[in-house]
Amino acid sequence: MSPSKKGLDTLFTKDSSKEIKICGINGDFCSNLSYEPYEIKLNVNNVKKFAPEGGRPTNYSGFPYYNLQMSGDGVMLAIGWPGQWACSFTRDKTGVKVSAGQELTRFFLNPGEKVRSTLTVLVFYDGSDVVAAQNIWRRWYLAHVLPKTNGQPQQPLLEIQVDGNNIGYVDTYLNAGIKPNLCWRDAGGETNTTWFPTSKGIFEVPHMAWLNTGTWEIDKKNVPNGFRVFSDAVRARGMPALTTATIDAQKQAYSECSKIAPMMLWGDYYPLTPFSLQKDQWIAWQFHRPEQGDGVVQVFKRRACTKTSMTFKLRGLDQNALYEITNFDKQGNVIISGNELMNQGLLVTLNNLPDSAIITYSKSK
Repeated sequence: MSPSKKGLDTLFTKDSSKEIKICGINGDFCSNLSYEPYEIKLNVNNVKKFAPEGGRPTNYSGFPYYNLQMSGDGVMLAIGWPGQWACSFTRDKTGVKVSAGQELTRFFLNPGEKVRSTLTVLVFYDGSDVVAAQNIWRRWYLAHVLPKTNGQPQQPLLEIQVDGNNIGYVDTYLNAGIKPNLCWRDAGGETNTTWFPTSKGIFEVPHMAWLNTGTWEIDKKNVPNGFRVFSDAVRARGMPALTTATIDAQKQAYSECSKIAPMMLWGDYYPLTPFSLQKDQWIAWQFHRPEQGDGVVQVFKRRACTKTSMTFKLRGLDQNALYEITNFDKQGNVIISGNELMNQGLLVTLNNLPDSAIITYSKSK
């Protein structure tokens, strides 16, 4: 038996006079607090511990990706475990000890049985730029982890989420000319709409019952005919099976997503504003594909913001190149140099409250 099982237990040496920081993001709170970035200074004789809640690996304050910055270099850490894990960063005069693994594990093995620990990835980098480090991680992940089909990397997928009872939801999209790649059937929310056995467990409030799901077996009481009827209907419409707005709005969103999804999946990511939840602030970010010379900027102006314009300095561009700029909400294109976009910035004007913009760019040929 073991109270915990570690997949990582190592020491990164660093002089005690050097600053060390842990950079990361929160897990999912099912609110606007989800994935909020943080930066924690780790002083000598300090310990910082992380763990998700409720056995779900990305819940609340536990999100298993960390950027350990150590004054001039650092390491990206990822903990792979589809359940309850825990990690700690302990600093002393010699450096930082990092431990990670399954939390409070107690079990025994019968003859012939095997067990594995958490899968841990370390990606080392030079420099102190947080954004550059995370893009090193993104490129490594896309090159070596993202699944491939017939030797080709996974392309963006368009997914819809349905309750799993009414095939009419699927037909609404198909009749509008929108053909998703994947139909996601949710695990359910209220007690009478969960698809898997949830009557036993610690969560008694009806809308939390789905958290009691243990084994992914059909609940014959709530779903006596199983998934087959719905799943067959979805497959017959050309999709694998895993109050809506107007049709025109759906079709516009579908068109825009199709154009920018490859940039968001394959591009380097650059935040263009500080993170903020304040209603009087703008927030914007950029995805850039250096090999293709293109990218997308997404801008959001919140409901209490009085500024009508902001300028955003883009990153990763070729300063000697010209770029063709396209705003999805405006007619025509403009040509701006990479030097101007990086040093003076891209001017965005939004007059409504709230408001948003999607702007793509590509090297002018």
